[in-house]
Amino acid sequence: MKNNIRLLFLIIVLQFISALSYSQGVHFSLSGKVNYVHEAESVFPSEYNSYRLTSINDSLYLRENFHITVSELKRYTPKIGYEGGINLYLRDAKTISVRTGLAVNYTSFLMDSEFGQYASTSLGFDTVKISTTGGGNILYVPCDSYTNLYSDFLPLQEGTKQEIYSLKIPLEIAFQVVPGILSIQAGGYLQTPLFSSRKREYISSTSEMINGKKICTFHKVIENDNSGNGLNNFQAGISASLAYRLFRNINLELGITRDMKSIFVKDEYQEYSLQHSDYSPLKLSVGLEYHFGYHLPVTGISDR
Repeated sequence: MKNNIRLLFLIIVLQFISALSYSQGVHFSLSGKVNYVHEAESVFPSEYNSYRLTSINDSLYLRENFHITVSELKRYTPKIGYEGGINLYLRDAKTISVRTGLAVNYTSFLMDSEFGQYASTSLGFDTVKISTTGGGNILYVPCDSYTNLYSDFLPLQEGTKQEIYSLKIPLEIAFQVVPGILSIQAGGYLQTPLFSSRKREYISSTSEMINGKKICTFHKVIENDNSGNGLNNFQAGISASLAYRLFRNINLELGITRDMKSIFVKDEYQEYSLQHSDYSPLKLSVGLEYHFGYHLPVTGISDR
């Protein structure tokens, strides 16, 4: 279903650009840029119930129940991103034109969490039976021994690494501040994820009962998720940039973009590993734009 939506989205855009390309006063350009993505944090309060066991004898435990409240701080640490695309300019006046096109951008960041402002309230006591041979109320039986060490699998990748390739469609107004030399662009964009990868590492353990004892073994788990689940299929943002003419057909461009909503779906629709994820990237960019078969207009000066 997601692939069908993206294909329809792409077909509509290509038809729109194709129709515009037959209009008068239209020209194309290629652009490439490097994005610096700003770090961000989000805080989520959460509540849950837990318990603590105290042994009475071999099979009977005293259980103290708790209600716990805690604040989760989620941190997003991005890496350098990239974007490349083809642009279409539709000129309405000597100093004003409309810029649209099609681009692909790459975004990568690490997500990690830490918990603070911890508080617990006792909900009372009861007794429970624990059976290691079946039957009874099986809660948790600690390991009697381990076959290896937890440290054997260190270091681990910190947090969850998220990589996203997105299809982007800008729609901006370009204004020539100094014709042929300096221009500004402002507007917005729509984008949808084309491909994504989410990777995390953690240490788990397996166990088996040998001669009445619980023997445990640590092992490293590497999860890779390329499904794209948890990401918004349609994202929108605002953009602004400043372009300076370096050579006859080449501009140096400085820009800023901001997603208007989180790139993740709402919390109630997120899977466990993405719970409480809320990130709207702010990007600063620098890049070059090459104009095909079109010389930027110059007023009162000669071409370089």
